[in-house]
Amino acid sequence: MKKKILSGLFLLAFLACTFMGCNNKTGKEVVEISIDFSAIKSIDLSNVPMVNLQFTDNSMIKRVDELILHDDKYFFVRSGHDLFVFDHEGMFKNQVGRKGNGPMEFTHFNSFFIKDSTVFIYDAMARKINSYEFNGQYLNSFSLKDTYERILPNYIYPVNNDQFISKNTFGGDESKIPSYSILNKDYTIISSSTNRYLKDGITTMNNFFSNNKYILFWELLNDTIFSVTNNDAYLPKYHVNFNEKSFPNSIKKLDIYDVIEFSNKPESKRKYASLIRSVSEDESYLRFLFFFNGNVHYVKYNKEERQARTYKFVCGSKTVEALMLLHKDSIIVPIDHLEDFSNPSLAIINDNLL
Repeated sequence: MKKKILSGLFLLAFLACTFMGCNNKTGKEVVEISIDFSAIKSIDLSNVPMVNLQFTDNSMIKRVDELILHDDKYFFVRSGHDLFVFDHEGMFKNQVGRKGNGPMEFTHFNSFFIKDSTVFIYDAMARKINSYEFNGQYLNSFSLKDTYERILPNYIYPVNNDQFISKNTFGGDESKIPSYSILNKDYTIISSSTNRYLKDGITTMNNFFSNNKYILFWELLNDTIFSVTNNDAYLPKYHVNFNEKSFPNSIKKLDIYDVIEFSNKPESKRKYASLIRSVSEDESYLRFLFFFNGNVHYVKYNKEERQARTYKFVCGSKTVEALMLLHKDSIIVPIDHLEDFSNPSLAIINDNLL
């Protein structure tokens, strides 16, 4: 029963972004990635190394919502409004920040990031960013009450050149709010998207990726992965073709809430693939996850050969969470122990073998 409830909550939480089509007006090629469901290989994660996250009265994880491995030493695990720190062996160290109304607390946990060995937690409701040491010690609070007026970031994510990218907050049907903005190092808005706007108030966790060469953006009910260009536009770069497992065009045209309802039907879960997330890119590969028939699938697309290899992650009776952290040559995937109520484990997969 718990497994079914969590599965339903997962889909409600993550089948929730603007469902829009792919239209590249620049004439640049949109690379199609075709998923061959007849050639999927299963990977049993019970046979790979695991980091077991220690379960204590102060570190109870419901689900891994975000995951960062810093300097090969510390795992930062976000679960709802809680941010926990574990060492590289999974031993619990401390919690960072707490929800509350005090000056050292946050009223709402929108996003977090790490910079210069400092943890920053963004609170959009209070319009502030709190900073903490790794040990949880509060440092200070940076007020943003005079920074944002019409456009309010909902999620802030660091990109190169000491800048940030934000997924913005829906302002209502009468307000035309850009989907994202580029922020300066002091979090002021430099520019905003000029060709994409928010259509509803549904929000999700992180849907950005950035390194020194690429900035990517994706929407979880959309089969298109976008590249952010010139700080004010993002263009379709990759289209994931699920072939016979793609949502029908008639469904894609529906209102977002109707698409969510369709996606949550048991027969739809068995028939259609969705939930592209955890996207990353380097010079050789594009990598991402998607969800199909109750299972998490991993795609490793070779950009030079233009070939995609797809793997289904399984782990016995345990649940593989639809979240992936790429760290050096390893893929780190959370495994939920639903039956014994212990904390999740982190499966460490050698990506060079895939």
